[in-house]
Amino acid sequence: MPGRSRAMTLVSRIAIPSVAVVVICGAAISWHFAKAKATTRKPVEEANSCRTRAEQGDAKAQSQLAGFYYQGRGVPQSYHDAVG
Repeated sequence: MPGRSRAMTLVSRIAIPSVAVVVICGAAISWHFAKAKATTRKPVEEANSCRTRAEQGDAKAQSQLAGFYYQGRGVPQSYHDAVG
C-alpha cells in the first residue's frame, strides 16, 4: 500500500504544523486576556486616582474625571460636577 503511506505523509505534513499554529495562537490569546484582566482596575479606584491627579492640576486627569462624573463610572453621576 504505497498510496496509503504517501497519503499519511501528506496528512502529517499538514496536520502537525496546523496543530502547532493552533497551540501557539491559543497561548497568545490566553496571555493577552490574562494581561488585560491584570491591568484592569475598578472604576472607583480609577476615579480616585484621577481625582488625586486632577487636584494637583493635571489637565488630562481633570478631563478624565469629568468623564467619570458624566458617565457615573466609579462616582455618582453628576452633570454638574462633570461640567464644573
